[in-house]
Amino acid sequence: MLKKAVFEFSKISIWAFTFFISFQIFIGMALGYIAAKFLSGQKTGEKGRINSLIFHFKGYKLHFHHWLYSALMLLALVFHFGGSFTFQGGIICGALGGSIFHGIFSYKEWHKIIVRKNNGSI
Repeated sequence: MLKKAVFEFSKISIWAFTFFISFQIFIGMALGYIAAKFLSGQKTGEKGRINSLIFHFKGYKLHFHHWLYSALMLLALVFHFGGSFTFQGGIICGALGGSIFHGIFSYKEWHKIIVRKNNGSI
């Protein structure tokens, strides 16, 4: 019960913190979250409207979750712009953040990136 309460408080805190930091990032984050929810599978392992990026290598599967490639794109944008964004840049970074938020807080197996093929999941 306590774990669930902490989890819910974490989700609310992230949304509130984002709202107070920048309204553009907050709007982008909401749009990114909605888009990720619409395009992804509803539960872990379910097929979404867009196929997952999964690569097979020997006895392993490499799963590029949507939160992972959104995080890589966000890092690239932050380094490119050096932290100073225009209105549109804030919305784009927020949208990537919303996709990251969705991927981490919506799936139990968000952290499984490299798994053995016979492990079952992902």
